[in-house]
Amino acid sequence: MKRKIHTFLKSMILFGSIFVAAGCSKFDQDFSRNPIGELKIEADETEFNAVQFEELRIPIKFETPPKGDADYSYRWRAIAEDSVYVISRQKDLDITLKLPVGEYNLQYTIIDKTTGLEFNKLFQLTVNGAFFKGWLVSHNTAEQGKLSFVRADGTVFDNPAVDINNKVFPGKAISSFYSKVPYQEKYACIHYYTDAGIYRFDPNSFLLTGGTDDVLPKVSSFSQIADRSGREGYDKYIINNGELYAGMGSFYPEQILRPYSEGFGGDYRLYPAIISTDWSLTYFYDNKYKRFLQAENLGRKLLPATGNVEDLFDKANVGKTMIAAGEGKPSYYTSIFYFVMEDHDGRYLYGLDGTVPSKKQKIEDVHCPRFSKASSFAVSSVFDHMYYAVDNELYLYNIMSNTASLLYRFPSSQKISDIENDSSGNELAVSTVNNKVEGVFHIFKIDEIGHFVANGPALTLRGFGDIVHISQR
Repeated sequence: MKRKIHTFLKSMILFGSIFVAAGCSKFDQDFSRNPIGELKIEADETEFNAVQFEELRIPIKFETPPKGDADYSYRWRAIAEDSVYVISRQKDLDITLKLPVGEYNLQYTIIDKTTGLEFNKLFQLTVNGAFFKGWLVSHNTAEQGKLSFVRADGTVFDNPAVDINNKVFPGKAISSFYSKVPYQEKYACIHYYTDAGIYRFDPNSFLLTGGTDDVLPKVSSFSQIADRSGREGYDKYIINNGELYAGMGSFYPEQILRPYSEGFGGDYRLYPAIISTDWSLTYFYDNKYKRFLQAENLGRKLLPATGNVEDLFDKANVGKTMIAAGEGKPSYYTSIFYFVMEDHDGRYLYGLDGTVPSKKQKIEDVHCPRFSKASSFAVSSVFDHMYYAVDNELYLYNIMSNTASLLYRFPSSQKISDIENDSSGNELAVSTVNNKVEGVFHIFKIDEIGHFVANGPALTLRGFGDIVHISQR
């Protein structure tokens, strides 16, 4: 189902005035007037996850005391840290949910009009934004870009930024990212990159919150982009056209949405990957001199990566060109990243676990069909696996055995443009382009050994333009 959100912004404007009237400045959570055993309130569930501006229904059952002929009234209150919202006065809750995104105690009260006694039951309510989880899809029709959102339930928002802001965002789409710092969700945003500039949106509403001048004010051209924070979130980074820019993270949260630094500057050309394997520093890869570089937390200088003589490879002198990078299984203190490297003799897999080189092996087509021609890669966050794409074919590469097998073949008219593993490792998102005209978005479910659950995609959505990038929100 594809949706255009013509009424979304209007609803957002309305809910503020509704709840200002209903809200209280102080919450007095008094359950003392609930005579135990006199009136039993029941519902099928006690915890609810709901989506803002969609329907929420909670039917209620209760038994009146013997000979009970009381006249009752009802009240539903959503209780946040500093506000209380009365959202209904009906026996059963049946509303369009206009609460702000957040966590609530949902208090249901039955009031005996004759005696004034109140009977209460407490529920837990999580209100998610309409765009709370899913996939950002950047695609182009002719020279005009578009950013679509595919929600986790399969709902498609065709052009939410344009619909909500009533504004066209010029430029050919390059990529889009959900930009967030760990433990600082309220400062999260979506960065949408085009050849005309950057657009910054609120991730819960898609309202425009900034542009190029608010993110990279002195940059005028964009290509080969990476956008991610360091592992502990002290810094956030953007790589654009081989240059590195940094912004403040969790150490100075009030500065998270301020513009990024100027480019670090130096004799390098970075591959677009922010390699956040360790809590104390972040790695980058210089494809000009074929080496890893590193930046300390809160530092604004790149230095050659350091290591030990017994390491599997010298991080400061790798001697190969990086063509892919992805995060594997994380641990409490570190993460593993895998890299596809290339030189005139072929392709290789390298690994970095924290600060320690962990993998170095040559990949041969005889064991890994068509790997030398692969153009898209996605590392699993659960298994020691990597998925790769060649033309219309998807393969599963087993890192430990250094072998690969074909998983799925699309019709020959569809060429795979991008693949991305979700953070849980349970899904693989794949975009294809049909004869360079129509983009198609697919979701494959992944089983407990990394293979696809069914013989084909669990979800296929058509009607996109030329899809150039997909990423998870």
